[in-house]
Amino acid sequence: MNDKRAEPAEKPVPDTLPKLLGTVLAMFVMGFLILAVVDVLFSLVSDGTIGVVSGWAAALLCMFTFTEEFKRYRGTPGRIGVAGLSLLIGVAGGIAVTFVLPDTWWPLIIGATGSAVAALGYAVIWYFGINAVSRGN
Repeated sequence: MNDKRAEPAEKPVPDTLPKLLGTVLAMFVMGFLILAVVDVLFSLVSDGTIGVVSGWAAALLCMFTFTEEFKRYRGTPGRIGVAGLSLLIGVAGGIAVTFVLPDTWWPLIIGATGSAVAALGYAVIWYFGINAVSRGN
């Protein structure tokens, strides 16, 4: 029987870093725009305050890109470790950025800035990490 979960016949061709970062940035901008529209709609039906939604949700669309990247490297030893390390460093960088931003900024902007740093940081660590472990495969 043919098992669709078998290892791929050939190693995946790695994306270039600019292509990966461009995709992540495009997904982030779309997520931010959707979140901003939702925030404005909620402000229309509530007390009229804009920017109170947490901006961390802007990076949710980036997870589709990261999930597809993870699936592309099925059968590559170490991909789980690379994904975990990328997540740890990316989120830590995003949280660190939110701590240094002024409290006078809207939560939408603070969270979006932190999630952008987290998503782009994840992409960079993932790119170099997965290329390093897949070279030995």
